[in-house]
Amino acid sequence: MSYLRALLACLLFAGTAFAADFAGFQVDGCGNLSVDGIRFVPTLFEPGWTGTVPEASSFVHDAGFPKLTADAQEYAGAFKLRKAGKAVRLGVRLERVGERSLTAVWRLENPDGLELLESWVNLVLPLAMVKGKALRVDGKEAPIPENFLTKNPIPTQAACRRLEIPLAEGRLVLAGTFAANFQDDRVFKGETFTIRLRIDPRSEALALSLRIAAEGDGAKDMAAAPVMKAMVRPPLRPWAQENALSVSGFSAPEAAQVFGRYEADLEVKGTFQNPFDPEDLEVRAVFTSPTGNKSILPAFFYRNVVRSNKSERLEGEPYFKVRFTPTETGSWTLALSLKDRKSRLDLPPKRFSCTPAAPGKAPRGFVRLSKANPNYFAFDDGSTCFPVGENVCWGQSLADYDEWFDKLAAAGGNFARIWVGPFDLFTLERIPTGSRDAAGLVGYDLLNAWRMDYVLDLAARKGITILFCIDSFNSFASKSAHGLWDRCPYNAEHGGPCAGARDFFTEAAPKAIFKKRLSYIVARYGHHPAVFAWEFFNEVEQVDGFTPEIYRDWHREMARFLRGIDPYGHLQTTGWGHTKGEPLSDALPEMDFLQSHSYSSMDSAEFIAKYSLEKAATFQKPHFFGEFGLDTKGIVDGKDGEGIHLHNGLWAGIFTLSAGTGMLWWWNTLVNPSNLYHRFAPPAAFVKEIPFASKHYAPAAAPLSTKSGRAFFNPVSVKGLQSAWGPHPSNRPQRITVAADGTVTGAENLSRNLHGKRNHADWNNPATFFVECAREDRFGVVVAGVSTYGGAILQISVDGVVRLVKPFTNHAMVQSGASRDHDGLYAVPLSPGKHEVTVDNLGADWFEVSYEPVSVKRSAPPLFTWALVDAAGPGPAALLWIKDPVSSVENMLLRGERPARFEDLVVSLRLPDGEYRLEWWNTWTGALVRGGQARSQGGVLRLEVPGFERDVALKVMPGR
Repeated sequence: MSYLRALLACLLFAGTAFAADFAGFQVDGCGNLSVDGIRFVPTLFEPGWTGTVPEASSFVHDAGFPKLTADAQEYAGAFKLRKAGKAVRLGVRLERVGERSLTAVWRLENPDGLELLESWVNLVLPLAMVKGKALRVDGKEAPIPENFLTKNPIPTQAACRRLEIPLAEGRLVLAGTFAANFQDDRVFKGETFTIRLRIDPRSEALALSLRIAAEGDGAKDMAAAPVMKAMVRPPLRPWAQENALSVSGFSAPEAAQVFGRYEADLEVKGTFQNPFDPEDLEVRAVFTSPTGNKSILPAFFYRNVVRSNKSERLEGEPYFKVRFTPTETGSWTLALSLKDRKSRLDLPPKRFSCTPAAPGKAPRGFVRLSKANPNYFAFDDGSTCFPVGENVCWGQSLADYDEWFDKLAAAGGNFARIWVGPFDLFTLERIPTGSRDAAGLVGYDLLNAWRMDYVLDLAARKGITILFCIDSFNSFASKSAHGLWDRCPYNAEHGGPCAGARDFFTEAAPKAIFKKRLSYIVARYGHHPAVFAWEFFNEVEQVDGFTPEIYRDWHREMARFLRGIDPYGHLQTTGWGHTKGEPLSDALPEMDFLQSHSYSSMDSAEFIAKYSLEKAATFQKPHFFGEFGLDTKGIVDGKDGEGIHLHNGLWAGIFTLSAGTGMLWWWNTLVNPSNLYHRFAPPAAFVKEIPFASKHYAPAAAPLSTKSGRAFFNPVSVKGLQSAWGPHPSNRPQRITVAADGTVTGAENLSRNLHGKRNHADWNNPATFFVECAREDRFGVVVAGVSTYGGAILQISVDGVVRLVKPFTNHAMVQSGASRDHDGLYAVPLSPGKHEVTVDNLGADWFEVSYEPVSVKRSAPPLFTWALVDAAGPGPAALLWIKDPVSSVENMLLRGERPARFEDLVVSLRLPDGEYRLEWWNTWTGALVRGGQARSQGGVLRLEVPGFERDVALKVMPGR
């Protein structure tokens, strides 16, 4: 007969409170009880398991649903155990006992007769409640220290009959016969204190009773009871009521303006535990337009906030609000219907009139996909929406947003991306701080919610639209350095429905809870034209147990749900950390546009251009870089006080079918401290009058030559496209050939990481280049990041002779990913003729690398050109950007190069014959360098390029 060892954690449903009589007594979606901030969690284990408790948890095999009677409520779920492979069944039954008490009975059914090794009920106490206080164990005081001690502060009690725990009001008393083990969770960096009560059942079922009663009630029979009972003064759940359903204080305006906010207030009384939960209390608004269109959306629970001295506080009693944006002029009606646990109420419709906007203030409306061009955005009024902006995902206070938006808007910026979680200034769902804290799952932080109201209103006044990122991978990542699963309210350790983070994306209970959050977000913020789009997740592939199929299915389900409840039809997207994205999800029709993130290129222009053109061709959807930077820690970005990388990322998107500029990440560590907002002004001015939404631009060649006909020696650049951390063709020796004309072959599996010979010897991947030099030349290796897990050693050999050995030591002696101390160019000379050059890593771990094998003679200068051409209709017939590759962080800051000045260039564009007007722009100042006229002949427009350094941009306008 085998033993069981598995955590019985997550039922497939979201629990609901039993009755208003027991407002302080709650059951969550895991079948766990809580009272006054203390949680009771039943736990069983199989032998031989090692790891964390969530990793040992069972998964749901089948589940029942709450069964309700007049005096009882029962939950039950069947669980398939991981190791035994057989099912057991866990149930909890809540039953009334008299007027003011109830009994909760957990029952574990074991139909296969598996012997139980041991089982516990864990009492999880908030540390703030008990530290520095004293428990009483069988009449003896047992102090819990203020600070963690290496030894358990209270010894295990093999046979305990009475345990008293101090509460904010009164005490919790456990009586019976049990063994108690005390665990100070600060050893795991937790904020709880756990009392583990061991119960040794002698049968195939486990029954544990817990009695909740007012102080003194039932005290006489507690000591003699054969089961455990608890005695506590139960606090009221915040906002819970037991009243007849009614509405008072219903205030609704009689007039509104088209695309202006219409807001109605009402006070609701009824019978409910949780006013945030539409299953407990639903307040629904139906708006009927003059043409008969209906918009249905929920009201939302709201509380006033007072802001003073750059801080905010909640004030007054909460009530309900309805927010709506009318999109038609004429007479509208608003009808409200309410439903609580006992009854339903329909209010008589109210009428209001909607008038046009004031003269000269016609609203643009919401952001849409352009009907004329699948690569761009447009507003409801048809005007182009081309985002120019940055990330501002979190701040320390609203004062940060006052400052950031003032400066961004003054520079012409019109876009910002904000995270609404996890666990920052705008987080809605978080772990409650106590039983009187309404926050938690389907219990939203009303102060944080108001802060997002403030930021959206501020953005609207400044002409900025907000990409509303609903959550980030951090919430559901336990192994990532930035993972916050241990602080996530969906975690079963905090009473949530998920035994593991992956359950959030696969199980019905967390999906249902998340959909309620989406409903609240639409009700509260959906009316706002400042909402650019909904972004479901930031870098979701970093969550635990990621697979493309699971997250495609999750995004499809959530996107369809959100589309169904959003009467405004906001655009929808999601974000990926790896630049290539996830084709399965990106191809979903529910994903209206795509984003890329990149922190692996020293020249954002080249990188952004490459992926923007590829994704536009592949998906026929708008796409832009939602995040970019030089490295994920901001070390190199911090050295770029001039904003070279920012400049290049902003301009690159304009000319490469991107729907917006690149959005730099380092807003609070680079842009604001270095006051780089002036970098936004030139691109914002350049795109202001370009009708991207109605043009049909296509990438075009823009060959360069010189009036003098002189030749150039251009360095060949070879960059690895692979980055695998495991067995892969790129993690084997590579052989690459560079022909005399610069053609590169054999680099398909070249990695951008050169692995060392110790930490992962089987991944060591030296690169051997076969090159031919037309003159005295050099072979260059560009290093951009060295592993801090042992460092690395660069070795370059030419024709079998070692020419350079360079150790890369981790000077910081901190294992934190990558060191940028050794970034730069390392080169060895090459004589004319053919050579075999091998680049190897003799050290412990990897470094990131690219190569410049030789220089090749060409008639064109070593410049990048990107052009878009559409000669039809109004607006520029062509857009052109010419950029010197030396103008990058890699070349200017790490290698100390300076861009040359180019004076005698000629560029050619294929345009229909005719007259054209020219605007040459200085991209760094936004000044017009040169205007003028030119004529295309034979389908080619040849233009003399004004002298420039670094880069220059051109608009070609039709006609004189």
